[in-house]
Amino acid sequence: MEICRNKTELLIMNLSTNIYMTQSPFSKNWANKIAFLSVCALAISVNFGVALVSLSSLLIVLSVLLIYASKANHTNEINQDNRPRNTVYAVGLALLWMIASLIWTESTLQGALIQIMRYCRILTIPLVFLLIKTPDQALKVLKVWVIVQVFVIISSYFLWVGIPVPWALNIKADLDLTPFTSTLEQPIMNTIMFTVVWNFRSRLYQDWGKGLVRLILVLTILEIFFIMIGRTGILCMLILLTVMLWEQVNKKYRFLIVIFPFLFFAALYQMSSKIELRTQEVVADVIKYKNGDHDTSQGNRIEFSKRSLQAIVERPILGYGAGSWPIAYQLALKGEPGTKGADNPHQQFLLWFVEGGVIAFLLLVNIFHSIIRDSSKLSMEAKKSLYSIVIILTITSMMNCPLHGAGMSEFFCIIIALLLSFTSNTPSQAK
Repeated sequence: MEICRNKTELLIMNLSTNIYMTQSPFSKNWANKIAFLSVCALAISVNFGVALVSLSSLLIVLSVLLIYASKANHTNEINQDNRPRNTVYAVGLALLWMIASLIWTESTLQGALIQIMRYCRILTIPLVFLLIKTPDQALKVLKVWVIVQVFVIISSYFLWVGIPVPWALNIKADLDLTPFTSTLEQPIMNTIMFTVVWNFRSRLYQDWGKGLVRLILVLTILEIFFIMIGRTGILCMLILLTVMLWEQVNKKYRFLIVIFPFLFFAALYQMSSKIELRTQEVVADVIKYKNGDHDTSQGNRIEFSKRSLQAIVERPILGYGAGSWPIAYQLALKGEPGTKGADNPHQQFLLWFVEGGVIAFLLLVNIFHSIIRDSSKLSMEAKKSLYSIVIILTITSMMNCPLHGAGMSEFFCIIIALLLSFTSNTPSQAK
């Protein structure tokens, strides 16, 4: 009798599982499709303003909830996922610390919560990581991401030659030649796209042909050096080309590559009036700062860095708490005149150090290090791409706060998350 009852219970459990699998309104297949489309939406929206980025991010969160609702009885899939997770854990740990800093923050509750929302932009990495799990899915989204970047680049070429671009969202598009974002963001985004296309060129050749892929690469280089005026993006592309050349050249002659960026920049300085002008502006700003004029682009950055270091000395361990950089800046001034409305130091590492102390700084560095660690378990294409992205992200973080800006942060995070799906057992076609 006891055996019959156990068999009956087992049969009922199996039937219940089958009913859940077949009759759930959110089946596994539909949930995966919605998840894929939501990631594609984010890949597209990162260029088109805060509203679309926010909406796409909301879709990402809802998709994660949907995926887990439809896989309540399928935890074995998680165990079969062999992708590296160090970056995901590093992001979670860093965010937990910054949230904990609400306990001792000097900022108002409203200001602190707004800043926490900015910190939480890097949650895009683990969320997309949860939604896109296979190389095939990641490659499809990556292609969508590239196509959108090419559309942005072509739009800039149109503006450059004087062709009207009625779809441009930037009110200064005709002047800046950046149709959707800014002179800071677009060249950096295009540089990242360039490195991914370069490293994945063998895969892209199969679908798009060698001619088209090579044209994309050439158009991107020319656009950044001769159309864009963003200094950070130009510097990132210059260093990226140096790294690429280093990889291609025989080891015996690599020592010669050290002089390449200097020679290349000297040539660009002579050929590009925009690069010449932007370089002269930096020199002029520094001279003005030495003469006591801080109200320039470089002057503000130098001043913010100086005051941030002074604030760090006062509270090196825990920092001032999330959202407290403006307060720390005012305290460091000690009554001296400063920049009105300053809300961040335009330096990612200093921002984390001031607001979260040395612990937050180390946790941020750990995110970068974790990306490098994870890349060692990925295919060669993804590994090289992530190396380059970490270099670009580091350079950008030394001059701005790329992980806090709407669009820019999601741009970095989505490509990092996608590349984490190309594990080392993924068939590699790079040559």
